[in-house]
Amino acid sequence: MSKPLLALALSGGVDSAVAGLLLLRRGFALEGHHFLFQPGGEESPALTSAKEVARALGIPLVVQDLSGAFSKIRASLVSSYLHGRTPNPCVLCNRLVKTGVLLERALARGARGLATGHYVRVNREEGRLFKGAFLPRDQSYFLSWVPRERLRFLYCPLGEFSKEEVREMARREGWSWLLKRKESRELCFVSGTYRDILVSAGKGMGKPGEVIDLQGRVLGRHEGVGRFTVGQRKGLPPGDKPRYVISLDPGQARVVVGDKEDLACREALLAGLNLFRDVPEGGRLQGRVKVRSTSPGVPATLERLPSGRALVRFHEPEWALAPGQAAVLYEGEEVLASGILRKRLA
Repeated sequence: MSKPLLALALSGGVDSAVAGLLLLRRGFALEGHHFLFQPGGEESPALTSAKEVARALGIPLVVQDLSGAFSKIRASLVSSYLHGRTPNPCVLCNRLVKTGVLLERALARGARGLATGHYVRVNREEGRLFKGAFLPRDQSYFLSWVPRERLRFLYCPLGEFSKEEVREMARREGWSWLLKRKESRELCFVSGTYRDILVSAGKGMGKPGEVIDLQGRVLGRHEGVGRFTVGQRKGLPPGDKPRYVISLDPGQARVVVGDKEDLACREALLAGLNLFRDVPEGGRLQGRVKVRSTSPGVPATLERLPSGRALVRFHEPEWALAPGQAAVLYEGEEVLASGILRKRLA
């Protein structure tokens, strides 16, 4: 009987390499898949490392040109900043690229599913997503926007391990060369920073305009709303006390600032609601909502609205909600729902 085949998303780093090692030990056959952010060009250090990992695992390697998918993520990122939103490209990539285009191609090649080096736990049979057992490395926030039906194809064997345990497994395999590789950055598909993409896209940072307070008084000028995000302090006109970005008005090219207390929020509207539980329209879920991956979360109630939207009511104030970021609802270690912050309501 032939072994079940999985496609392994092979970045060339230690996490995906050890994920492959664990799955081989569990009796799977693997096919490595390394994706390119740009078409053609010279071989990158990541591709060289992915080839070395594939040889060490004894598996074939398929190089996938996903530059078209990543160009859409770049375009979304540029549009978000120019419209006063703060995007999360990792959340978008996991939905559209890794469990989107890459998964579809893997299934078309006869794979049973896609394996990754994410630190999460997945119940494929029930379509449930949990935090990684080693919470400092948990990546469930970044996978929270993956549609529930795709979880049955997703294999994440590192969910029960710590980063040091993973590195120790690599040491025992003699992969010292792999341990010397730098950790991948959050913005892995470009060189430079988020805002470098705006410049390279020929969009600059948006139109220059006014910095105003909540009463509409002009406090100074700015060089483009793309330089700012909600909660930011740097780059604002000096004053007799700290000021924070409260909101952005790209249509009028205005940056609205206020006191720290003005960042508090009790209600917010989400779009693109992704549910891991069956909830009817008007139904509610309770738990803790994280609006940043490193946040401990705030007790909240999520109410399902029509058209893929949801209303979040925070039981205690949440701070500096930035439109464009993911908001993720947890019950203990389980992800119940997620969506993209659209606007603060109260």
